[in-house]
Amino acid sequence: MDETSVREHAQQHGQAVVARDFDRAGSDLTGDAETQAPHVMRQLPRPTISSEIVGVEPRGEDVMCLIRYSGQEDAKTVASTWREVDGTPRIVELTVLD
Repeated sequence: MDETSVREHAQQHGQAVVARDFDRAGSDLTGDAETQAPHVMRQLPRPTISSEIVGVEPRGEDVMCLIRYSGQEDAKTVASTWREVDGTPRIVELTVLD
């Protein structure tokens, strides 16, 4: 799986979260990540006003992407593990780092 493709998908995912387009953002998630998403979302700044890709790192067949979500006074970094599923990069795991 190509890092550039994952970065593009992750950028669009972050923008969808900021826009509160949860149908679009949710379309990137696999079953396990869907289960993790509510816990992650509760930890994001309210309101979330921006997202930024701060790291992309290959991990075997997967790619780890770090997305920094910022609010007025707070920011959180989410580590998302992306894997090719049916020819498309999809998130298989989500974790809040800080």
